[in-house]
Amino acid sequence: MSLLKQIITCITPLLVGGCIYISDSAPVIIRNYLPDFCWSFSLFITQYIFGSFDQQKSKIYISSAVLGLCYELGQKLGYWPGTFDFIDIVVYQFGLLISILTSKYLFSKDITRE
Repeated sequence: MSLLKQIITCITPLLVGGCIYISDSAPVIIRNYLPDFCWSFSLFITQYIFGSFDQQKSKIYISSAVLGLCYELGQKLGYWPGTFDFIDIVVYQFGLLISILTSKYLFSKDITRE
C-alpha cells in the first residue's frame, strides 16, 4: 500500500468523525457515538500502519483500549471537559474490533501487492 493510501486510510475516519460531530443535522445518537467509533478505528489503523509495537495487533489493541478508557475516566474525574459515558467505552471497543478485521483485509498480501 502506498504512503498516500496509508495516510488517507488514517485520516479519513477522523475527518468523517469530525464532520459528524459538528453537524447539527445528524441524529443525536449518531453525533454522540459515531465520532468515537471513527476515532478508535483511526487510532488502531494508524498505529498498525506506522509499525507501533512491531505491528503486533494485540499490543496495539491494548494500548488503544487503555487510551480510550483513560480518556473517559479523565472526563469522569474532571481532568478534561466532556461527559463520562460507558457507551463511549463500548463504542471504542467496537471500533477497535472493526479496525482489526479491516486490517486483516487491507493489509493481506494479495490486496497490498503493488
